[in-house]
Amino acid sequence: NCIYIIENIDNQYIKERIYNGRHFIKYVYNGTTYFFPNKFISYKNNTIEKYKNRNVGTLAYRDKVEMALNKTYKEDDSIELEYRQFCKDFQLPTTQNESVPKHKRKYILLED
Repeated sequence: NCIYIIENIDNQYIKERIYNGRHFIKYVYNGTTYFFPNKFISYKNNTIEKYKNRNVGTLAYRDKVEMALNKTYKEDDSIELEYRQFCKDFQLPTTQNESVPKHKRKYILLED
C-alpha cells in the first residue's frame, strides 16, 4: 500500500487522504520521507477504488496498525515539521490555518 501511495501521490484522492489524515506512518523510502495515512494503509493490497467502496472506521484500524507494528501513535512536534515539509515538497495541502491545525496529527516512525 505504501508503494501504491508513492506511485499515485499526484492523485487528488490520495492528496485528500493525506490532507484529512490524523494518524500517519512515517517511512523513508529510497532516501525520501513519506507519510502514509493510517486508514489507507490498513488494508492489504489497497487501491483508491477498493478504499472508496469500504465503510472505513477509525479506531479499529488505528488499533490494528499499532498492534501489528507494536508501536503507538504519538504527537511529535519535530515529525509534524517534517510532515509539513513533505506536503510542501509534494504540493499537498496540510491545513487551512497552518499555525493551528484542527486536530493534532499523530505519527508512528518506521525505520529500516
